[in-house]
Formats: sequence, C-alpha cells, structure tokens
Amino acid sequence: MLKFLFNLAVIIIVGYIIYVKFFKKPKRVPGNQNEFKKMDSSVMVSCDKCGTFVETNDSIAKDGKFFCSKECAGVK
Repeated sequence: MLKFLFNLAVIIIVGYIIYVKFFKKPKRVPGNQNEFKKMDSSVMVSCDKCGTFVETNDSIAKDGKFFCSKECAGVK
C-alpha cells in the first residue's frame, strides 16, 4: 500500500511539472511602456524620422517610437 501511494505521488508531481513546463503560458505585462523598459541597452533601433540607427539607451522614446535626437523627436 505504501509503495502504491509513493508511485501515485511521483506520477502527480511529474504530471504537474510537465503541465507547468509545456502548457502554462507566461504572464505578460500589459502596455508598451513596460516592454520598452525590458529592452537590452545593446538593441539597435532606427529613428522614426530620419532612419539613423541608435542604441535604445541613447535614443529618445516618444509615443511608442524611437528617435535619435531631440530635434527628430520634436522635443525642446
């Protein structure tokens, strides 16, 4: 009887691990602003106005778009 309960517990644990690994979807954070914060600084993006490529940590983000300078972004 003890061997049966042990085998049942092992089957339940393995089934749970398989379920979590393959069927459970990761939670997504809503909104684009949080996705911009997660970007690595080495990711290159193009300026929405002039097309120049800059790193995300050097770019200016405005209205969900990246710009290479304040002039292209229209910011003072």
